[in-house]
Amino acid sequence: MPTKFEASQPHCNRRWSRRLLRSALGFVLLVPLLSGIALTSAEASSTRPIVLPIESEALDNVSWTDTFGAGRSGGRRHRGVDMLGQRMVPLLAAVDGVVARIGNNRLSGNHLRIEDSDGWTYHYIHINNDSPGTDDGRNLPEHAFAPGIEPGVLVEAGQTIAYMGDSGNAEWVAPMLHFEIRRPDGTAINPTASVDAAKARIKNESLIRSGPYPSGSELITDILTTFRGTPNNPEARSEVASRIATEGIVASIEHEVRPDSRLASINRLYSAVFRRPPDYNGLKYWTETGANGLTVAQIADFFLQSSEYEQEIGSQPFTEFIEDLYQQVFGRPADPDGSAYWLDLLENQAVSRGDIVALFADSTEFQNLTRHRSEIVGLTALLEDRQATQDEIESWTLQRQNHTFDVMAKTTFGL
Repeated sequence: MPTKFEASQPHCNRRWSRRLLRSALGFVLLVPLLSGIALTSAEASSTRPIVLPIESEALDNVSWTDTFGAGRSGGRRHRGVDMLGQRMVPLLAAVDGVVARIGNNRLSGNHLRIEDSDGWTYHYIHINNDSPGTDDGRNLPEHAFAPGIEPGVLVEAGQTIAYMGDSGNAEWVAPMLHFEIRRPDGTAINPTASVDAAKARIKNESLIRSGPYPSGSELITDILTTFRGTPNNPEARSEVASRIATEGIVASIEHEVRPDSRLASINRLYSAVFRRPPDYNGLKYWTETGANGLTVAQIADFFLQSSEYEQEIGSQPFTEFIEDLYQQVFGRPADPDGSAYWLDLLENQAVSRGDIVALFADSTEFQNLTRHRSEIVGLTALLEDRQATQDEIESWTLQRQNHTFDVMAKTTFGL
């Protein structure tokens, strides 16, 4: 087993190519309800929300059964699920986490372990050791692990990390992934229910067909990428898929553009700091960055330190900063008590300017003032991959006062 693998490379989310949704076909659902994901309380207690650890395109050629706890040679017990398939099937990170170990031994062959933020670990065993199309056992690292995968590297759920094979004591059986899930204390749980739930989610997504989108899976990916920045979160995917099935596409999108959404929050920050709508690439970047742990206040601090802010607004004394923020966000002068309160916090360094901007931007008052603007910004980003123009924002906001979201979305975007 080689001890040195290729250097780590930054991993970027692959975003499915979008389809313009001005089609008169509208959206059609093939199934009224999703099924196959519900678990009993006992099962749920030992089930983790994961991405299926094999590439979904190979799903029809991969099989497994529940053999957890079955006897093995030497008095051992089976502590995983064996997913039988073909050599070089891409293996995917089941969760966001860090590559905690890569190794090789006689029983496990090439193996890899991912640890998530809660201390749970996910084990991939019998990873490939053959050249493609052979059973030569050369064990070249590029045929075992994906580029950049090495100990200490952060991985995202759904990212390719390795390839299925038959190394270790699977050499005389069949190519497989032996997949384990272990608690922080090292105790193995039966991973079959988790894997089955991930498979059911993929199957259910495939039953959703909508307008020009070729698959329900791509639709859900697009919605979650645009509005939450979390396209591979298993629980979020199940939630959106269920809502689409029970309420329809338009209602599902309306739920995502609500004022407390991540996208709406970023839209309000742009207005509060830069006094303009967000540009499309900036909206995507900060929505996804926020999903990865950066708070609204931290993003606001970045905005306030940007060259654009320095050029357009420049350094302001605390008093001018507070007065300007009240006018920009609420369209009114600062009341004396409010101004004195924020000035005291700033002068005593109890908060940063970014903290105050974030509080103003996410206030109920500003959410209500910008609710319709966030809708058109989000819809245009989702359906047309671009920034909404000021004219479009003003037109939507004016008409929205007299029409429902459903009517406006259908007439404006042809949903």
